[in-house]
Amino acid sequence: MIPRLPKVIVAIPAYNEAANLPSLLSALLSQARPNFILLGIWVVSDGSTDDTVAKAQSFGHPVKTFAGRTRRGKFYRFNQIAARFNADILIQIDADVLITSDLTLSRLVSRFQKPAPPDLVSAYHLALPPVTGVEKAAYFGFRVWDHARVSLGEKALRYYCEGGLRAFSARFIHQFRLPPFPTSEDSYSFYYAVTRGFKVAFAPGVRVYIKLPSTLADYVRQMTRFLSAPDLLARSFPESVLRRYEVITPWVKITSFFAVFMASPLIGLSYIYLQLIARINKLFYRPRAAWDISPSTKTVSL
Repeated sequence: MIPRLPKVIVAIPAYNEAANLPSLLSALLSQARPNFILLGIWVVSDGSTDDTVAKAQSFGHPVKTFAGRTRRGKFYRFNQIAARFNADILIQIDADVLITSDLTLSRLVSRFQKPAPPDLVSAYHLALPPVTGVEKAAYFGFRVWDHARVSLGEKALRYYCEGGLRAFSARFIHQFRLPPFPTSEDSYSFYYAVTRGFKVAFAPGVRVYIKLPSTLADYVRQMTRFLSAPDLLARSFPESVLRRYEVITPWVKITSFFAVFMASPLIGLSYIYLQLIARINKLFYRPRAAWDISPSTKTVSL
């Protein structure tokens, strides 16, 4: 049972996030707290070589900084956070995202204060408007993806479970750990939950913004990881379970593609070109526990 005023810890795994971290921390500190008690904001540096630690330490209480000396990857740092967690709700937010409402945290927490509360709640991840040509092509792909999941309604719950902003119950986080091998960590958390009897929910009114890659190299790097996710998840979960929730079928993809393509055909052709490059690159891809970073996605602003 979640208390009337649950105690909340916000955790930020961070690797070389000095550019965006101060604005994110400021946004988190300005959040309204009508329905929860904020115990702390943890910045967990994964061996950062820039000013990430110094930027975090400049804020003081309730921001607490954990400075890892070597780079071990987000999985390792998330598991460290889970092991230290001692509250009612854990809110994990990536350092390279943007929140624009001062009710973001409150609305996430409110999902746990309803009858039959969930154990994992995901925010609605949206892409910032594009600027460069690569961003416009990537944004085309995001619109196709978003059109597909929106068209499926509640059946598409699995596709909203993204890792930029999520909240976990204490019941879940005391059991859940990310594996020591590469996988799609946001989808892994979803499948872990549904195969072990935990309840998963989506909070469409809680919006978080991500920046799309603005260079070809960053797009290919990021998209290759995305395309590799199904193969990686198949190592951890039965094929029958994966099929049950993989409801964006080829037909849904095609109809969504043409719905977006009709409005932006030239950009759509650019998107196809980038996809071909990413799919060829996937043939040679060998995932690592510490993901390769896409630098052009790290400075986030409207």
